[in-house]
Amino acid sequence: AGSSRVDASRHAEDPTQGGYLSPSAPKPRDAMAPAAAALGAPAAKGSAAVPTIFPQERRSPAAGLVDGEDPLSMLFPMFLMSWDVMQGLELMMPHQEMRRLGRVVPWRSDMSGRIIFVSHEWLSSAHPDPNGEQLRTLQRFLRRLASGGVAVESDWRLQLMLGSNEVVPGSRWKAVLPHCHFWLDFCSVP
Repeated sequence: AGSSRVDASRHAEDPTQGGYLSPSAPKPRDAMAPAAAALGAPAAKGSAAVPTIFPQERRSPAAGLVDGEDPLSMLFPMFLMSWDVMQGLELMMPHQEMRRLGRVVPWRSDMSGRIIFVSHEWLSSAHPDPNGEQLRTLQRFLRRLASGGVAVESDWRLQLMLGSNEVVPGSRWKAVLPHCHFWLDFCSVP
C-alpha cells in the first residue's frame, strides 16, 4: 500500500509548557524532577523511554522567565485526554463533564513531546458537534495515522518561507500515537 501525505502546520512553541507560567502557582506533582528530565531528557534509569512525535525536537529555553522562576509552574493547568479516551468518545462533552468522569487529566512532564492540539469548528450554537460528525472524522483520521500509512509534512507556506520540509513518517505515527494525549477545545477548556 502506498503512503499518502497530509499537510499540517505545527507551531514552534515549546511543547513542554502546559499553561500560563506563574512563579507562585502550585507545583505539579512531578515538578520536583530535575529540570533536564522534565524538559525531555532521556528517561530515568529503569524506566522505559516512550517515543515522541519529533525525535530530535528543537526545544527552546523557556522565554520570559524571571530569575528563579520555575518553568513548570502553571497558573492554569492544561487538561488532556489519552488515546483510548479520544478513540472511545461518541460525542464531545464539555470540560466539566470530562473531568467529572475522569476522562481528562492535568498535564504532566512525562507527556512532553506527545501532545496533539485539536481545534474544531462549532456547528451549532448549543454544541460544537451535535451529531458527532467532526469527532468521527478526527477519530478516523487518527486511526489512519496510527496504522502507519500516512506521513505528515510541513504546511506548504512554511516550506516556502523556511526552505525546508519536516516530515513525520507513518512509522513514527504508528509508534507514538498510542502514547499521545490530546487537547480538544470543548473537552479541555473549562
